Amino acid sequence: MICAAFRLVLDLGDHPTPARPALFATWTARCRDLAARAAAEGHLRPGTDPGSLAAAVVATAFGSRVLAGSPAAVANLPHRMTQAWQLLLPAVTEPAALEYFHQFALRREPHRTAPRP
Repeated sequence: MICAAFRLVLDLGDHPTPARPALFATWTARCRDLAARAAAEGHLRPGTDPGSLAAAVVATAFGSRVLAGSPAAVANLPHRMTQAWQLLLPAVTEPAALEYFHQFALRREPHRTAPRP
């Protein structure tokens, strides 16, 4: 989902268009729905607002992509997102579920043979 959203935003470029806010609104709404589901299942710390968490996730993901800039840096994006999740998860996840989500985030990062810069 993140890769598809990045592609859509990059294809839109910097041109003012109603599609850009709609894209971010859709992306944030989907993340909010997933966060609300996690809260309902008892995986989020009490008091964690799904909307605030969704906004933080979207900002972190898209900000990481913007900062990556070059194609070579984009290749390192999964690692950057894993690092971001390792910082975010302890703040929002119930302690009993934290290790599961850490392992899930690590499984999402492709294996690499070359060291990261």
